[in-house]
Amino acid sequence: MTYFQAAAAILGFADRPLTVGELTSIAVAQGFIHPRGRTPDRSMSSVLYRRMAADADAPISCEDGRFWLRGRPRPEQAARVLRPRVRRIYRHTLRDRVRAASSTVRQPTQLPPPPFIVPLPEGVAPVSFVHSSRQDRAIARLDVGLRKLCQRLAVATEAAKDWDVDRTRTKAVGPLLTLLGYRRMDQQPLPAVHARRGYVLLAGGAPAVLVESFRASHQLTDADAKPLLGRAKVSGVNWAMLTNGWELRLYALNIARNGDDLAGALVFRVNLLDWRDEDERLEISTLLWLLSREAVRQGALDAYLAARAVGAALLAAFDDPESEVLRALAHSVAAQTGLRLSPSTLARQARLAVRGARGRDGEPAAEDVVSVALVQSEPESQPVERATLLLA
Repeated sequence: MTYFQAAAAILGFADRPLTVGELTSIAVAQGFIHPRGRTPDRSMSSVLYRRMAADADAPISCEDGRFWLRGRPRPEQAARVLRPRVRRIYRHTLRDRVRAASSTVRQPTQLPPPPFIVPLPEGVAPVSFVHSSRQDRAIARLDVGLRKLCQRLAVATEAAKDWDVDRTRTKAVGPLLTLLGYRRMDQQPLPAVHARRGYVLLAGGAPAVLVESFRASHQLTDADAKPLLGRAKVSGVNWAMLTNGWELRLYALNIARNGDDLAGALVFRVNLLDWRDEDERLEISTLLWLLSREAVRQGALDAYLAARAVGAALLAAFDDPESEVLRALAHSVAAQTGLRLSPSTLARQARLAVRGARGRDGEPAAEDVVSVALVQSEPESQPVERATLLLA
């Protein structure tokens, strides 16, 4: 769970508004969060206040330093809890403040005891909560920013018809690059070309992606990619991106070198406004995360392209009865089990094997047992004593 998710879950069971310290102590005691720092209450406070400042309709509200779920009826004792308290005013000279700030060392927070324990479903332990990875949290933040950007772009759709390439860069492309984590110093402009503007994005201080933007009304085509890939080769980058502020196309220079088919060099294309629900928007956010500065620096684009190539090679091998991959699989299966399977059945089992995770000994997951067992045999196949298929 994130800090915000933990706070929302706790406030759903609270009988009164809670302070940051109380929220944090419950979240730590229940195992909802696993802080790495020494001041988890400050992290919780930062997360909650930033969310409320960014979203006026945030599900959590705050009054007098205590938090409550927005829209949930307040208990009767809430008025007494939120009653203003007398605060003592301390007056210090500027010299005292500077001396105190220079000599103060941040101490670990002593959290108060949790005022209550969140009732969990029967048989569910706190450790069973799935904690999202760093990539999942980055994609979730990107999804929130993408939703806000799409709202602004949707409002400006009519006005964007009159935008030139520079206006499109300022209104649409620039905010998108900022959302992906590229600061102004990470964007090196290239010499201007008619009807397009080029930039080289730096990731980890090295050139990584070439971006060329057009005016918002320009319809992107594969013909636009040919000069793009040429400039990417001169710039020394392996990735090139076309965008008009709404649509985005990513090309791989390594694929383009293998042939003249520009459409084959297209890695993926997304339309920022072409989604119907949150799941489709999350898929777009996941693809955009591959272009984020941190992901590019860690080699996420190369890993994604390698995964696609491996998958395509395996599927092509499964569709070819004479492929070396199927021959090696048939030899290994025959050596281990004595079974001789036809290429079609062997290919079907191979597709099922690479579809999801397997156990240590290759056994399928419980939910996949039926799919693996119900492999249709060919008409000429005959059953054998081992209740399997003996295929010529």
